[in-house]
Amino acid sequence: MTKSIRYVISLQLYCIVQAAVTIVIDEEIHECGGGVPLPYVDISEVQIITQEDGTITVNGTTRFSEDYESPTKWKMYSKRMQRGQWVSGVVSREVWNLCPLLLSPTELWFPLMVKMQKNSCPFLKGYEEHMDMINLGNPGILLKIPPEFIGEWQMYHEFTTTRRGLSVKECFMSPISIMEV
Repeated sequence: MTKSIRYVISLQLYCIVQAAVTIVIDEEIHECGGGVPLPYVDISEVQIITQEDGTITVNGTTRFSEDYESPTKWKMYSKRMQRGQWVSGVVSREVWNLCPLLLSPTELWFPLMVKMQKNSCPFLKGYEEHMDMINLGNPGILLKIPPEFIGEWQMYHEFTTTRRGLSVKECFMSPISIMEV
């Protein structure tokens, strides 16, 4: 992740009040702190394009500069701005091994993974995935984000894998805004 990325994901959600919600992901990906490095995946050439209908199209190349083997743990957690303070958010998930779930049709990443040339672990150092205008559909249908989530958030994505016999932890944080449109 050598380049700042900015993309806007428009999610049209029909909750109880049928509010349309937009998620704006800040252009900069940040380290999580505590000396934990960013993941060794270069996405600087990836474009995520939001269509008028809320669907997402992905274009570009992802490059792995280190190995990601099974098991690879994924822990996602959030912080939310409330009354001028960052507090622990209610959005979190922990997956002990992401690899078996890459092709699960119930997962948010399924529309992308099913169209990739390689869609199973390991992803070895040097591997490149080229995505040519892959339409992922509208992830808002799966996320079902309620209007109560409108506001500023920080989303943390922590990955733990094994390289050369050692457990390695990496993490990135992306600031997002959830807004009603």
